[in-house]
Amino acid sequence: MQKYLTLALAGAAILCAPLGYAHSHSHSLGHSSNTTPQHHAISDNTTKKNSTFDVLNDDDNKAHEEHEQEEKKMLARRLAALKGASRYSCQLISSFSQCRQYPIDKTLSPKLKDLKESCESLPQGQFKKESCPTQNLIAQCQHIQLDYHDPQTLIYDNYYYSSGTNPWDKKDLTRICLDLEGLLVTT
Repeated sequence: MQKYLTLALAGAAILCAPLGYAHSHSHSLGHSSNTTPQHHAISDNTTKKNSTFDVLNDDDNKAHEEHEQEEKKMLARRLAALKGASRYSCQLISSFSQCRQYPIDKTLSPKLKDLKESCESLPQGQFKKESCPTQNLIAQCQHIQLDYHDPQTLIYDNYYYSSGTNPWDKKDLTRICLDLEGLLVTT
């Protein structure tokens, strides 16, 4: 299993590396040192301002910042619309020392069945129509979205606890919440 994990991680590193990196370090990765016209074309395109690889057309920092501001405005509108929504929770405190809380209004109610099934498929998972408990709470990662471009995506908060079989450490939560693109609130 470890062998396959290492291969998967190596593959991910290659896929995530800038295109010029894969070409300039091909010898160190075990590839032949022969260059092909395709390699030159790829590395040449990475230096152009308007790259054909910029599918989202957001390589310009100003455009990217405007896009992020628009996402923040959409999130604020969605949160305002969910202000009076019912709170549901997937409580995994005894097994994973965490709880996920969802605000669900009428438009999102069709997703309740899937949320319940997925929660209760986890060890000791309990899906309840109530907020996550606050006893032994050490932090929350708020306003996590599954898909920023889907207006019907769920927005949820993860609650992390110092109790249960896998208690959390606050320093790990900073990285985790950053990866989830949420807002970390510690108690």
